[in-house]
Amino acid sequence: MLDFINSKTGAFAAISTVVALAYALWRFWTEYQKREADKVDADKKRSLAAQGLAIADVHLSALDPAANACRLQFVVTNMGSAQHIMSTLRLHVTARREIDTSAPSVTMAPLNVHQHRVCLLPDKDVYDIRERVFDKDNPPLTLAHAETEAFVVKLVSEETMRFVFYVEVGWYAAAEPGRTGTGRTDSLEVAFPKRISVGPMQGSLGT
Repeated sequence: MLDFINSKTGAFAAISTVVALAYALWRFWTEYQKREADKVDADKKRSLAAQGLAIADVHLSALDPAANACRLQFVVTNMGSAQHIMSTLRLHVTARREIDTSAPSVTMAPLNVHQHRVCLLPDKDVYDIRERVFDKDNPPLTLAHAETEAFVVKLVSEETMRFVFYVEVGWYAAAEPGRTGTGRTDSLEVAFPKRISVGPMQGSLGT
């Protein structure tokens, strides 16, 4: 045996065996790393594809100086990698209570009509912000990856009341209608006090 190892032929064979083993181990390790990397990449893609529509950049304006109304603004963004279709856009009231405060109300020219309008009622909790039928002339809102749509909702109330609410968007995947989800805002609060007329607005906006 020693003579075999000490011979040139034996030494070459031993070195070849070690090199072959090292190559086999290196190939196994690189293939393993590639499989793991591919798995992580696939998991990321599945995770991104599973994400849907989200509501962001929410802003609730101050009370309108001439009426019990305010503006709610937000954007809806597609956070997933696939195309998603908005199925619902609703405002949910989660709490309400009467208030006994008052606020001055000035006289102004008629306000512009906003894109959407919701009249909050003392006995209704869920409101369809869009409130329209999806048909060929008015299709559902479809958002591609990273696409954003802005919304302005005029909130009004005929009651002197404080409302706590949130907005929820429902969606389904364009390529997989069975895959659905929702996104929502944090809770928001708006108060509609009793208004006491003080005449026309003073300053540059007055007439």
